[in-house]
Amino acid sequence: MINFHYLRIFYYVAKNLSFTLAARDLFITQPAVTKQVKILEDNLNLKLFDKDGQKVILTEEGKALFEYAEHVFEYEKEIELAVEEIKSLKRGVFSISTPKPLSGLMSFLMNVFHKNYPDVRIQVKEGSSLAITHSLLKGETDIGLIAGVLQNPDILFVHFAREPMLFIVSPDHPLAKAKSVSLSELSTQPIIVRGPGSGSRKTVVDAFEENGHKPNILLETDNMEYTKQHLQEERVGAFLAEPYIREELREEKLVKIPIRGHKIFLDIYVAFLKNRSLPLPAKEFMRLLMKLEPGTKHFPYLVPDWPRNCPSLDDL
Repeated sequence: MINFHYLRIFYYVAKNLSFTLAARDLFITQPAVTKQVKILEDNLNLKLFDKDGQKVILTEEGKALFEYAEHVFEYEKEIELAVEEIKSLKRGVFSISTPKPLSGLMSFLMNVFHKNYPDVRIQVKEGSSLAITHSLLKGETDIGLIAGVLQNPDILFVHFAREPMLFIVSPDHPLAKAKSVSLSELSTQPIIVRGPGSGSRKTVVDAFEENGHKPNILLETDNMEYTKQHLQEERVGAFLAEPYIREELREEKLVKIPIRGHKIFLDIYVAFLKNRSLPLPAKEFMRLLMKLEPGTKHFPYLVPDWPRNCPSLDDL
């Protein structure tokens, strides 16, 4: 096996055709260069250099080895450049997974991130909270945005936001004019929920069951646009966080009804795999996320402890 330390010394001598100039470039003495080239020749059992008077010349074997050594150290320069680009975020990739209804929360931050690091590629994946948990465990995603904690000893869940969930209906719904409504009354009303594995679905079902009721689930869908359309066209309700239907509320296409005696919150967590380090671009994205403070315009429902409850980036 070729010793790359000796190969590097041979490469500098061959490039300069001078032991003296090689010693200068390598910041070592000429006798050290001569000695280590001799060791390489002995290890390979090849004569690599000859002398033509005072000139150093490559043997045919030395010329052949020099061609390969050039490729090796050209790749070394490319690797060094790539490492610098990775460290300075001039290249790189990371993945973030989120339930589709929460993807809007990330769009603002992604735009800010791309303005600072236009050459870093973000892979955005969508799925239920359960699917995202599995994706983290398989190493298929770096950062998960999850609605509700699904207990797992291998995943770190950091509480990020707590969004109030509103009961939403169309202006033509029988309850549209009500000042408030109880969960008991809502248990007789047909509602739309997300599919199994969804954190928001679990939040709604748990709220009913904790109060001794069962929700009257008419439709299950993970498509937010279909949910909003169905709400406007049918006499059915849904529990949704305000950011997802803000425009429809402003245009009075949908209305919200306060829930009497009970508040339902959708707890959102940032999740990481405990035994896996985040890629540098993902850490930089987390640095941006950790600059947010409660009351931020685009993230009004951040928990009071954010970002103090988040671990140090050195630990991620």
